[in-house]
Amino acid sequence: MILLRFRHDSQTSEWRFDGIDEPALRRMLQELGVYSAERGSAEAVLEAEDVNGTSLGSWTRGGAAHLASVMFRERQTPPWSDVEEAIQAAVMDPHADEAAPA
Repeated sequence: MILLRFRHDSQTSEWRFDGIDEPALRRMLQELGVYSAERGSAEAVLEAEDVNGTSLGSWTRGGAAHLASVMFRERQTPPWSDVEEAIQAAVMDPHADEAAPA
């Protein structure tokens, strides 16, 4: 079992991945190395730990966004889609089209 936590502002969301989802998530997390952040730091918005509470890593917003895009490409069912939606909502600019002409 892997517990995945995403922190945005004062809210923290958590999801559990087990069974056949666990090895798939482990593989995805291995891709996030360049986005590593010190656990507990302000930059670490995404954290994962195993069933024993051992840290599997901590990552920046960039890492969270990368993971969400990988999840979107590879899995379309909950909890995958729940994670992808929560992260995309937090890391995407909600006013991106304001500067565009009408």
